[in-house]
Amino acid sequence: MYVPIFYNVYMDIVTYPKLTILLGQGVRPLSQQKGHHMKKSILLFCLTIILCLTCSCKRQADDTPAGSGYDGKYICEQTYFAFIDESNNVVVKNVDGERKITDTGDVVKIAGGEAGIVVLNEDGTLAMYVPGSDEWISQKDLDRIGPEGNIMQQVWKLVLSAGNVEDIAYNGFNYLAVKVDGEWTDGAYNNRCQPWNEQQLTKIVFDYTGNCEIGLKKDGTVWGSDEELFEYGKYNKKGKKIVDIDCAFNPFLLYEDGTVEAIDKSTFYAGDVSKWENVCQITVDAFVSAALTEDGKVLVRASQNDELFKATEWENIVYIKADTEYILGVDKDGNRLIVGKQWNDR
Repeated sequence: MYVPIFYNVYMDIVTYPKLTILLGQGVRPLSQQKGHHMKKSILLFCLTIILCLTCSCKRQADDTPAGSGYDGKYICEQTYFAFIDESNNVVVKNVDGERKITDTGDVVKIAGGEAGIVVLNEDGTLAMYVPGSDEWISQKDLDRIGPEGNIMQQVWKLVLSAGNVEDIAYNGFNYLAVKVDGEWTDGAYNNRCQPWNEQQLTKIVFDYTGNCEIGLKKDGTVWGSDEELFEYGKYNKKGKKIVDIDCAFNPFLLYEDGTVEAIDKSTFYAGDVSKWENVCQITVDAFVSAALTEDGKVLVRASQNDELFKATEWENIVYIKADTEYILGVDKDGNRLIVGKQWNDR
């Protein structure tokens, strides 16, 4: 991923006279040119080494996985996908077309599922849009759904009351947590997210049911709310730093060395990823797992939808997001690509 950086610098040196003069190029007698070219070659070789070491150090020092700049900007669900566009507004696309649902230009993050899209605004307030009804949740909706215990009560109540929000974590259905003053809270609910603060999690993802979560810790290990089911401890003891996670039926771990491991490797869940290498981002959903490699290619495992393998033909990709029905990719020019049966020719 760092070759283009060196290439651009190298081409600047070769093509711009002022830089070549700085490297010792000038008008010389023919008798000196052979030695001069050798010196220039040595100098360029040294520059190559310096740049490679610099880029390598930068890569090691940066603990954020590739694609992290896109986290919170895309939602992929079976019936729609949504994204934050270049004007910081939210766009929703489904089989009926594409429409912009905000016009304020201040959206910083979105999270969601079939139940709706939670929007985090620049001022720390929240809003929630329901794609199926094409409506925004309001206080009248909260009053209408009735007594405590309604499955959407906690989510809607928190959306309408929270302020100064720094981050959001939403299971796409009936549970929402917000970060305020550096601490996660789910309001006056069941304090389910309190361990997130204790574990100092840097990323949180939910399983396919939304009933348990897995988090990535600052030290490169993982924590899960259901330790008995997935035995996270034994993966932390391997001594390999974990840099990214995702989860559907089972959690997937991306290690610093570019390899990927699925906890519970059932191929029924598209978990056979043991041969993947040079991976910099992972994304999974039910029956599909996909990975972005350092050279901008996409790797796919899918057990229910062969159309998804078409994503392996893409090039120069910088971010991917998987759903059971389709895979969405963003290339280096910002173009959005989609493969999947329901999105063909749309």
